[in-house]
Amino acid sequence: ADHYPVSHMQRRLWILTELNPSLAAYHIPLAYELRGQVDGELLHEALLSVVRRHEILRTVFSAVDGEPVQRVLSSEECPPIWNEHDISDIEDQDQWLADVSGEDAVTPFQLQTGSLVRARLVQKDRHRWIFLLTLHHIICDGWSVELLVGDLVRFYNSLKAGRGHGLEPLPIQYKDFAVWQQCRLEGGDVAGDEKC
Repeated sequence: ADHYPVSHMQRRLWILTELNPSLAAYHIPLAYELRGQVDGELLHEALLSVVRRHEILRTVFSAVDGEPVQRVLSSEECPPIWNEHDISDIEDQDQWLADVSGEDAVTPFQLQTGSLVRARLVQKDRHRWIFLLTLHHIICDGWSVELLVGDLVRFYNSLKAGRGHGLEPLPIQYKDFAVWQQCRLEGGDVAGDEKC
């Protein structure tokens, strides 16, 4: 479909963001320290594989007849989400990281155009890296972040071992849950409506 209903959690976050577009309270900033040899190109490809696998990571939100809806972008429509930096020559790396990660954490996301994911790989020296990942809460929560990062690690390890992308497509996406939830509540039978 061109668009899908939103879940009740997404509706709440959409309204709050519409009321205050600069609100950063619903951003999820993450930082991971990586040690050893990291292949930035493969990590970028692994992240793109995660975005291709999980439609919610390439979903945008707008209003149709005053109601919020979600629309899944194709991989080609997604705005860039990746930045890579080498700060090995910077004297005060901690301050640089604090400034950049702080900026990522508060820079507003554009729900209508996306992307609702930002990623940076920062090389501190030959064997130390920081991976910064910021997501909007409308597309993930604490539980799903673990799944996404787990998929990222699996994709990266599979690509590094030369086994390709390594994970099967998902049979059910978040939009399917939102459609199911809407169907159940509109039918008035939250105990189990067979048409849903």
